[in-house]
Amino acid sequence: MTIFQPKQRFDLIQRLERMNLDLSCFENALSSGSAEAASYSSGAPLAAPELGRWMRTVEELHNGIMSLQRGWERSDPLNQPTWINPALHTAVVISSGDENTGQLTFSNPSNRNPKGRSFGDLVAANEQASFFDTLSKSGDMVDINQTWVFLYDARDGFVHSELSLPILMPGTRIETWKERILMPRFDGGTNRFEVSEDEGPNQDFSFTIQRR
Repeated sequence: MTIFQPKQRFDLIQRLERMNLDLSCFENALSSGSAEAASYSSGAPLAAPELGRWMRTVEELHNGIMSLQRGWERSDPLNQPTWINPALHTAVVISSGDENTGQLTFSNPSNRNPKGRSFGDLVAANEQASFFDTLSKSGDMVDINQTWVFLYDARDGFVHSELSLPILMPGTRIETWKERILMPRFDGGTNRFEVSEDEGPNQDFSFTIQRR
């Protein structure tokens, strides 16, 4: 597993540009999600803040990605919000994550809530380096061989997130990743990712994963 943890904002911008993505898409999505979660009072259902966060984050990420005009289209296989780039054979999906999201810990991050068949199919395609077929806006089937998951988790007054490539999901939760791009923690006060001004080299870790 390769882990990319940028030290400078420009390094993260460059990494995302290689995927025809822009950092502002993710900042705006997390900002809108945080504002929505904070809008509920104690009288709302207990699930309302995080459900509202997810819906608003999905909506704003959609608006941002589509406004880039870099070949992205929207597809919703089995109601799973998915952005696909036919030219890159790449897709992006979004999910709430667990307490390991966005940081280096002894455990791999995973999706907070169980996922169904459509999510499992795309992870299986990543694992086998095969193609996952999904429907494009034009109605044609598009071959996707890389599906990245944007994980986010709000805790300790910040939102922690990452854009990562899963390869093993034996049940309803992801267990193993091929590559992780760790986003700096998101500050809802400034609506920006906090990036250290340290001029040192990026941290790019590689690990060998052995299945038990």
